[in-house]
Parts: sequence; structure tokens; C-alpha cells
Amino acid sequence: MSGVATAPRPATAPRSASPERPQALAGPAAGAPGMKIAAFAALCAYAVGHWGGLVEGAPASRLAAVAGIATAAGALLAASARLGGARGTAARLALAAAALAAGLVTVGLEARLLLPGNWDELGEGVDQGLAGLRTVEWPYDGADEWVRQVLLMGAPALAVPAALLAFWPARRAAGPLRALGLVLLLVMYGVAVTEREFGAELLRGAGLALLVGAWLWAPHAREREAATVAAALAAATLFAVPVAASLDRDAPWLDYRQWNWFGTIGGTAFDWSHSYGPIDWSRDGTTLLRVKAERPPPYWKVEVLDRFDGFRWVRTGAGAETPPSVELPRELNPAWEETAEFTVRELRSDLAVVMGTPLRGIEGLGATDIAVDGTTTPRDGQLREGDTYTVHAYVPNPSRRQLRDAPELWSDYFRRYLRVDLPPEGVTNLDGLGRAGDAARSARPSEVTVALPFRGEPRVPETAATEQLLRDSPYAGTFGLARSLTAGAPTTYDAVTAIRDHLLDNFRYSERPPSQEYPLEAFLFEDRAGYCQQFSGAMALMLRMAGIPARVVGGFAPGSFNADEEEFRVRDLDAHSWVEVYFPDLGWIQFDPTPSGAPTESRADPRESASSATGSTDPGRGEGVAAERGSDTAQSTGGGAEGDALPFWALPAMLAGLAAAGIAAAWLMAVIGRRRRAPGAEGPLRELARALRRLGYPLPAGTTLLALERRLGRVAGPRSAAYVRALRDVRYGGNGAVLPGPAERRALRAELGRHRGPLGRLRSWAALPPFRRS
Repeated sequence: MSGVATAPRPATAPRSASPERPQALAGPAAGAPGMKIAAFAALCAYAVGHWGGLVEGAPASRLAAVAGIATAAGALLAASARLGGARGTAARLALAAAALAAGLVTVGLEARLLLPGNWDELGEGVDQGLAGLRTVEWPYDGADEWVRQVLLMGAPALAVPAALLAFWPARRAAGPLRALGLVLLLVMYGVAVTEREFGAELLRGAGLALLVGAWLWAPHAREREAATVAAALAAATLFAVPVAASLDRDAPWLDYRQWNWFGTIGGTAFDWSHSYGPIDWSRDGTTLLRVKAERPPPYWKVEVLDRFDGFRWVRTGAGAETPPSVELPRELNPAWEETAEFTVRELRSDLAVVMGTPLRGIEGLGATDIAVDGTTTPRDGQLREGDTYTVHAYVPNPSRRQLRDAPELWSDYFRRYLRVDLPPEGVTNLDGLGRAGDAARSARPSEVTVALPFRGEPRVPETAATEQLLRDSPYAGTFGLARSLTAGAPTTYDAVTAIRDHLLDNFRYSERPPSQEYPLEAFLFEDRAGYCQQFSGAMALMLRMAGIPARVVGGFAPGSFNADEEEFRVRDLDAHSWVEVYFPDLGWIQFDPTPSGAPTESRADPRESASSATGSTDPGRGEGVAAERGSDTAQSTGGGAEGDALPFWALPAMLAGLAAAGIAAAWLMAVIGRRRRAPGAEGPLRELARALRRLGYPLPAGTTLLALERRLGRVAGPRSAAYVRALRDVRYGGNGAVLPGPAERRALRAELGRHRGPLGRLRSWAALPPFRRS
């Protein structure tokens, strides 16, 4: 078809019609639009499906619709290539705006917020959601609807622009634009798998490699090459999987799990002593630990603060040489012995993270010193990234009835947990140099230590003197409140919960409380707002003033549970402080007075169970903390329609729908193509050449129209040969020659598709739609 013509052209033939080869027939084969659309659809669905995993219970059907909207927008954009000038640009921009709006509404955004009059409300909501992202656990299952909405809005906000970049009709910039579109989809996938571990990383990476390879190959391939290229991509991916596994066996070269898209990364250290000023420690969402526990975990203990020095809670180090068994019950309940495996990530600490009271040496850390209160110090220095160790500990988990039935007969040993230091006269928390006046207090240590009696002990002369010292101190209000809250409590447990519930009901969470001369007194009677340090510090102080042995603990809330890896992910956002109360015959029991709306969202409502230990249940009281935490943190790996991952049938169904959309887009391109036709036979000749290549008919260089006519007559049929003969007559000015009409075109399409396999008819419709293209 590109060789010498079979007959001399008449002198009257148009000059634009070359007697040699038509230019379009000699050009390279163009990639099939349908394959390009299908490749984008699969990659977009893969990325959007993983993005949905950032939200617990993300609506899979809506996310699938977002991928469909993005793909349909890309197909329509490609079909608009025939529209030129300002009108074409305006149409494409309108399409982009409509697709983005449709995607946002699909994931749940109220349509009215997209109207200009409501943009202020939309901006405030988005700002609230973005601000909340820095304090969330993955997948998000909190109560802030704007945080959830902003996360879901991220799917169309990335998928639709990716489609626009990938399919925007631009000749010179087409390659860079397609690359940017691919980057957006990879960012969507990368953020999801970095923030939340889905498990089976190699298989997920293999799937991504296949889809990216298909996307890179689709624009340049012919349909008949699809099977060969797909096999090559699959073979390369299968070969890469064992290689990648061997390279990542011990320590990855590039640990993507430590990337943090919503903050900075670096070794994070904590000072667990209380300060009560605005929070100044890391709040970036950095992963510090990964913990595998046999059961839903308690809090992770780092350091016990056993002394109130007149201003704040600190650690004295007393009991470092005393074995932990001294503070354990005489008979241990085997059901309360727990084992957990800790892996250190971005945490720098001189103390090991444990739970409860370790019962023996820590496996994997070498020699350690375990204090009587459970604080554990490795002898060889700080924890290092990659350290993995196992803790076997005693973690009491009693029911309400067991706590109420506990005897109120403490041994004299526990009087140390009733002492309260009173501030030196003339010294306040604001005096001196350094944070919270440390220098001043070091120079003038407390001159008075109040030794309070146990709850229910008979009054002696020393009791009246002690009470008078408290009434004359800056903590007179705290002392009076503690006694009034516990005065009518029939048991120690009821006294403890009375103080805890008072804090939960009457105070609010705030990370920026003002600095005060006497922080805990001001928290209880002036500010009435604070974070975990104020809540735990005030509760422990009031418990001691009520005659109940108590102390403060610094460490971490449980973190978010990853069901795929069966481990807890503990981040800097989980840094926390709570209270331990001693119950004879049971041991140290955890209580948390901080409202559950604090950033450590993995915590259950403190009042939902007997204590803040894990798994405690009572008859008639529901399933307790174990169920509460399970609902908050467990990941669904199944395929419910509204689950956080696409069900198994969603992707094939979506791809089938997108294939239909690709065919519809090809049809639309054919309709638009009617508007610009090359003169005479040139347009139909170029279209015929493209159709033959797409349908797999050989078209070697140098083929003349006469040779093509004869070849099609042999391999396709007489009507195909007649179609080519009519074009040849028109091209070379035959007498009375006219272009083939719709009937001849239908006959050509039927003959060409008949010999191209089971899908030949469908392929012939895509290659030769009812309306001629230029």
C-alpha cells in the first residue's frame, strides 16, 4: 500500500494526492486506546483500594466508583483530542471540574459545600480534618467526621488529577504528563502502605509492578502483542519476588515502613517526669515500637513516678535493689501472666518498655536491672533500633467484684506510697531556672513530707497534725476535694472510681494549659483543663491524700492493631501517663482518668470496664475493655462490601465496567472524528491501515493498493476487496468513482472480524466504528 501505484494518475488528479505511498499507511502503529484505558483503570483501582485502608470501614463501593469516575474522565479526555482551540480547552477544564466534584460527592462530601457560597464552611471543615491527621491512628476509626471525610476525599483528589494528566491531549508534553499521573497514583499507594501495614508486602509489590509495567507498555503496544507482553511482565515479576525476599531477609536497604508522610522522622526520646506545661514532646506520628502480644494489651510501662515533690511527680529510684516479688501478691493468678515481644523502631530510651511487673529477666536485651516497681534498665545502655526482646510479666486483670472484695489491709511497706511532699515556703513552680523551676527546687528541697494514714485506719494524734499541715499548704483544696469525694465510698475500689469519674466528668482535654505556681491545684480549681499529666498527677495525689497507695506511670497507650501482621504499632502520639493503685491480694491495678477523646485513641473509655487493665469483664456489663479495644483497633481482612479493603469481586466487576467504558470512549472518538475528514480517499485509507494493524492483518512496507485488494480478497472476502477497489478508484480518479457508503463499511467490518477469533466482531467494531474517522 505504500509502494508504486498500479496505474498512471491522470493529469487532472489533485496535487495533494501523491502517486506514491500514503503517509499514514507507512507510519508506526499506535497503541490501542482501550488497552491504555484498561491499564490505567487497574492501576487506579489498586491505588484507591489501598488508600481506603487508611479508614476503618471505608465504603468499598464508593471507592470503586471513584476509580471508575477517574477512568471515565480520562477516556473522555482522550476522546476530546479532536476538539481544538479555546473551545476544546474549555470543554476539558469543565470535564475536569465535573469529575473532581463527582468524586468528592461520591465519597460522602455534601454537594452543597461545593457551591461558592459554602466554601468557607468547606474550608473550615477541611482545615479541621487536616489538623486532626497528625494525631490519628491507622486505620482511622475516631469520632471526628471531618478527619474521616478528609481522608476519603484524598482518593478523588489524587485519582482524578492522575487521570487528567495521563490522558490530557498534548503532543510534546504527553510523556511528562503521563509520568506525573503515574507519580500521583504511586503516592496514593505509597502513603497507604507506609502508614498502615497490610501484610504480604512482596505480593502487593508484585501486583504494583505488573500494573505499572502494563501502564508503561500500553501506549506503545498493538493489541496482538498483549499476551506476549503480559507473559513477559509476569515472568519478570515472578523472578523479582524471590530476589526481593532474599535482599530483605534481615534488614531492608530502604525501610519504607519508617517513612512518615504526616510528619518528620528521627530518634525520639521522652522525659517521663511531669512538667505540666504545654506539651513539648514529639507529636509527629513516628512509629516507636512494634509489639506482638498474646492478648489485647495493657498500657506499655516505661517508668514509675513514685514521689510527689511538692510540684510534680518524679522518680526517686528507691527500690532499685528490691526484687519485684516484694510488691507482688503472695499467690499469683496464672491467668494474669502475659508475654509480649517488642521490636524497637524510632525510640531512644535508657529504659526498656515492658508491661505490668516483669517476672524474670528480659530475653533479648542481655543483662537488665528490674526495679521493684517494674521499671527496667538495660545495663548495656540505650535501646537501639532493631532491638527485639521478650517480656514475661504479671498484669492483674480483676473484675469489679474482685476489686470490691479486695481486703483493705495493707502492709507497712506500702506507706511509702502515701507520702506527699509539701512545697518549700516561698518557692513556686514558676521560680528558678530551667523547665518548671527545677533549679530552684533542687536548691531548696522539700522541708516537709506528710505521712498519711491508710484509708480506714484509726485516728491518732499524728493524723490530726498531718491533716492540719495539708490544710495550711497550697494543696488545701486538693485535700478537701479528695476527702469529700471518698467520704461515703464503701470500698477502696469505689473511692478510686469516685475520684476518677470526677476528673472524667468535669474536666476537658487540652494540650496547652497555662503554667501555674502550683499546677495540680490550679488544674483542679482554676484551669479545669489539661492532658494526661494533669489528670494522672491529680488523681494519684488525691488518692494518697485519701489514704490509698497510688503512683503515676509513664509509658505508652496500646497503639493501633494491625491484623495482617498481628502486632501493635506504638507511635509517639501514644505517649501517655496513668495511675496504678495497689489492692492487697491482687497487685497494682491500672486506672486512667484522662478523657478518651485524647489523641491516644487506641484507649477505650476508662469507665467501660472495671479498671484500665485489659480484657476485664463483669456479668451484665458487656464485654469490657477487650471488646472495646477489639472494635477500635482490629483490622478487617475480609471482603465485606463496606469493609476497609475491596471485596474479591469488586476489582473484576469494576474492570469489566471500565472495559465497557473504554469501548464507549472509542465509539465517541469515532463520532467526533467525523468532524474533520481528510479530502478524497486519504482519510479512509489511513483509517483502513490502522484498522488492519489493530486486527492483526499483515501490512508490510511497499504494499500497493492493488496488492492489498488481492490479499484481502483471499484472506477476508470479496466485500473487503471491493472496499479497497472503491478507494483505489477514488484515489486515482476513476470515472464515476465514489467513496464506499455505510453498507460497504458494514460488509468490510463483518468480513474482517469474522476471521479474528471469538472477539473478532467486537474488535472490528472498535477498529471500524459506524462513523468514519479521519
